[in-house]
Amino acid sequence: IPFINADGYHSKTIAYSLWHIFRIEDIVAHTLINEDEQVFFRGGYQRHMNAPIVTTGNELKKQQIADFSAQLNLDALYAYLSEVKESTESLLRALKSRPGSPARGQRRGKRPLADRLLVRKGRARLDPDALLPALDHAHGSLYQDQKQNPSISINTHKEAAP
Repeated sequence: IPFINADGYHSKTIAYSLWHIFRIEDIVAHTLINEDEQVFFRGGYQRHMNAPIVTTGNELKKQQIADFSAQLNLDALYAYLSEVKESTESLLRALKSRPGSPARGQRRGKRPLADRLLVRKGRARLDPDALLPALDHAHGSLYQDQKQNPSISINTHKEAAP
């Protein structure tokens, strides 16, 4: 890590940053929205990636981030990113086609967080319609540069799957 003692994102590796972003996406898409098994667990990615944690990595600091990143199997990490991307896109398509869902791009009014929580079977979760704009925006921006400049390569080949 070039700036291990810097504050903020300058002290993070690319591998850690990708891990962090896609773990959040996997957790939100599958645990909070779809209430099904995360890609991470379903695909056995902790073992394939040689990852010592299952969290988003917020608890890691400085040298821990460097050590964590060095031990990750990057081919397995790329396979995980690809599978999360595909599962999120599928989930977004399903949510958008749901009866009563606002059309793509339609503005949604901001509601207080308490109004966006649903309680099902005694467990609180966020309303999918409240999360959809954020997931859709975040997911689309990750690949925007590649679409605008095809010379940028993002490894999303299935062959890389563990």
